[in-house]
Amino acid sequence: LKEYSPYQNVRPGRPYPPTLLTTSTRDDRVHPGHARKMTALLRELGYDVRYYENIEGGHGGAADNEQLAHKSALTYEFLWRTLSPDPAAAKPASELSRVRPPKQEAHETPVGAGETP
Repeated sequence: LKEYSPYQNVRPGRPYPPTLLTTSTRDDRVHPGHARKMTALLRELGYDVRYYENIEGGHGGAADNEQLAHKSALTYEFLWRTLSPDPAAAKPASELSRVRPPKQEAHETPVGAGETP
């Protein structure tokens, strides 16, 4: 296990990319403590790591489609901020100017409406 365990093989000074770790408090197959430990270790060594733990869901990390959409949005935002060649994209949302979304039909509800990431 030690040979292929990501946790056992973290070393200081290696060029790790920015990392997003996600888990669910109610995962009955992989305890969320593993993601928590890995996040703590990477932060202790000074690496850029983000962590998201859903308190519901299970092994898939989401209890319903709304939570899955939220988790997917977090993942896509992380990728956009990490991989974008535009330096403004890497800024935290609080530093970006707010852009009003296009007007939607009355029956449509935007994903994550009223939530702050």
